Amino acid sequence: MKTYLVTLKMGEHTDLSVVEERLRSFPKWAKVMPNVWIVRHGHITKEDVRGYISDLMPDGAVLVINIDNA
Repeated sequence: MKTYLVTLKMGEHTDLSVVEERLRSFPKWAKVMPNVWIVRHGHITKEDVRGYISDLMPDGAVLVINIDNA
């Protein structure tokens, strides 16, 4: 499984509940701070994670970092 740190910069027009629902759809996840999550998935790249979340955030930003070896 690959582990990613996901940080969110919420925009004015972003529905946080929808974004959180999407993050909770990963097989394993943890909300570590209000806008910081850790997600795990076996077959997805960091670019896939970013795309999966960013399409819900038209005026926000998403940073995804692979933390497998951190």
